[in-house]
Amino acid sequence: MVRSITWQEGTATCTQTITSLRLTLMSSSLLPERPLVISPTLAATIGLEEAVMLQTLADFISYRPEAARAESGGKRWVRCNLTEMAALFPFWAPIDIRRNHRSLQSLGLISIDAVTATDDEFFIAIEDTKPANATAHVQLKPSPPGAPPRPRKATASSGATLIPPNWQPDSTWISQCKQHNIPDEFIHRLVPEFIAYWRDRGQARFSWGNAFFKHVLKEWRNEQTRTSKYELSTEMSESWRPSQDAIEILENSGVSGSFLEDAIPEFVLYWRE
Repeated sequence: MVRSITWQEGTATCTQTITSLRLTLMSSSLLPERPLVISPTLAATIGLEEAVMLQTLADFISYRPEAARAESGGKRWVRCNLTEMAALFPFWAPIDIRRNHRSLQSLGLISIDAVTATDDEFFIAIEDTKPANATAHVQLKPSPPGAPPRPRKATASSGATLIPPNWQPDSTWISQCKQHNIPDEFIHRLVPEFIAYWRDRGQARFSWGNAFFKHVLKEWRNEQTRTSKYELSTEMSESWRPSQDAIEILENSGVSGSFLEDAIPEFVLYWRE
């Protein structure tokens, strides 16, 4: 007799299987360290790199001794340096760590005060405040190992908003784009399609300026790649001949010079057509 399994039993079995698989992977030589657990909603809202840094910093700060400061502003400040940040984020170069620090600061999610003039040592704190009427917030601390993810829907009360139909990037993000030598005309040409894309998706974000900045960088790199390929390409002319280096390589490979001369007109005709 085949035993029927209810939906609840099937769900429980599936959850147990996934949990067992996760624990097996954590004990595997392929994953010698504790894996990072990232909230999908947080990553979709503020960006993947920012979510990785924010959740890791939240865990780091919670275990770090609090730094005594005369003006703490109600925040839990800890003291750290770039060496510790490099150990915390070994997959990023120092320039990437600083870039993500600035991104999280611009989003109002962390505060950083330099201790040294070179910015090698600094105080850092998580901005854990929220409006008085907030009914939900984004979970910063990672879930325990093996626990299923608990995504939350981003809402205006958590600081994330839908993009308005008349949205425009402010001067701060325009300036950051121009620091990468991106023309002003190219930047503003991307605004309508950016708005249309995110309005169709109906997704909320903490900072649309930050999302637009990343979108412009990606499109500018793609444009440069396309331009470079076009500039390198040339049309076949009737007078085309292979370079002397190419002829010598073919002759050294055993191809006779007379065969090469006979093949050139056919080659030119093929590619001109």
